[in-house]
Order: sequence, then C-alpha cells, then structure tokens
Amino acid sequence: MRLLPLALLFACSGISTNYDYDLSYDFAKLKSYRWADIPSKADADPLVVQRVGSAVETQLKTKGYQLAEGQPDFLVATYVGRHTRIQVTDWGYGYGHARWYGGGGLDVYEYDQGSLVVDIVDARTKQLVWRGTATGIVDPGATPEDRTKKINKAVAKMFEDFPPPKK
Repeated sequence: MRLLPLALLFACSGISTNYDYDLSYDFAKLKSYRWADIPSKADADPLVVQRVGSAVETQLKTKGYQLAEGQPDFLVATYVGRHTRIQVTDWGYGYGHARWYGGGGLDVYEYDQGSLVVDIVDARTKQLVWRGTATGIVDPGATPEDRTKKINKAVAKMFEDFPPPKK
C-alpha cells in the first residue's frame, strides 16, 4: 500500500469502517495518549494530516482521554492512503430459442478509494492493541469543508465502540 495523505479523503457518501482489537487487553487502564513518531512522507498533504489529527483528538477527548505531558498510557498513529480502483460491470447477453438476441456490454469505471488507519499502541509494551479503519470513494471536486466533514464522520464512526467493552 502506498501511503499518500489525501487532499480529497472520503469526499463521497459511502464510508465503510471497521475495527479490531486485542481481546485480552485491559482498555480501562488507558487515560492519556501521545502521538506516535511516524516518519513523514514527502508527498503528505499537511491539510489532510491536520484534519485527521484534529478528528482523532476530538474523539479521544470526547471519550475522556487526555493528551499526555509526561509518559502516556498509549500512542496513536494514523496512516492515510489512496488507491486507484476499477469497477467492471458485465451486463451479460440475452439468449432465447438458441438464437442470440444481443444486448449486454461492459461498463468500466475507474475511481480513487481513500483509506484511513488509526492504531492504538500500548506505550509501555509497544504492542498494537486496537486498529480502526475507514475507506471511502474520493471526490476530486469536494470543498475543504466537505473534506473536513467526511473525515470527521469517518473517524467518529470508527470510534463509536472505542474503547471496546469489557468481556
């Protein structure tokens, strides 16, 4: 996966989110966080990085987590990517009484899909304990306000069940 922060992340309506986590981890002990040091990419769009960071911080603060001044309980890392996808629809052919009636054809549609990954890492052990993902179609005509709304919506949806309930 090539990591490329998107100037256009999630600018279309369909956002798919998912998460996974360590079933044995005690999330109740988490109180404070710090951003993980991730090497920046030369092609990173600083506006997208800022929007994603702001959306994640909003979700964490809403859930009662504090940005650590000292040693944090967990680290947060975000990754954004963009992938070109191709959708092919085969409309098929019509047959009847051993005669071909024609019809059908192919429609080919190329689009960009944006991906966002948020990792929560135990600061002491450096083990991944939670990962949220979001994907959506990128709209090249989206306004900065629309981009911000889509990023906020994707992150909020991703964090709906964070922290995971105790089992």
